[in-house]
Amino acid sequence: MKIHKQILLTVLATSILVASGAYAATLEVGPGKTYTAIQPAINDATTGDTVLVYDGKYVENINFLGQAITLKSLSGASKTIIYGTHDGTVVTFNNGEGAGSVLDGFTITNGGKMLTTPPLFGGGIYCFNSSPTIINCTIRNNSINGQGGGIYCFNSTSTFTGCTISENEVHAGGYTNDNQGGVFTSHPRQ
Repeated sequence: MKIHKQILLTVLATSILVASGAYAATLEVGPGKTYTAIQPAINDATTGDTVLVYDGKYVENINFLGQAITLKSLSGASKTIIYGTHDGTVVTFNNGEGAGSVLDGFTITNGGKMLTTPPLFGGGIYCFNSSPTIINCTIRNNSINGQGGGIYCFNSTSTFTGCTISENEVHAGGYTNDNQGGVFTSHPRQ
């Protein structure tokens, strides 16, 4: 009888966790996995989930869409690259993301826009009214015709830990401006 009660309690506790959304899933991205691109996995993720990205070069621009999820590479930035389409920002946080929105272990490259229509900010990473956590990333070789070739943060207290930011550019008025090529920040969140 005692074993029967323990089994019943275990089943009941598991049911409560699943029903309350406390169960976090891992969505896998890579060749032969459920997802072959990152954005569809983000679209399907829910709060607390991890999107695990296998080694490779992913040619796309992504948006966290306000999700409090962890987007993590399996083997780190040297082996997992988000290679932008060079028609906008590679990684966008603009839906009020907080510290629970985590980007961990990617090279962010080939982002940017040489257009004259807004927004002209953040070739690699764009944080607007959002404060995500960025860990162990390399942000390089991005450019923009505006501000923040590598990273642009407005009204943001984003956290960057263990990141390398290099070889990013801003083009304005027909010339290269290296003063804001790496990071541009303005109006930190209070």
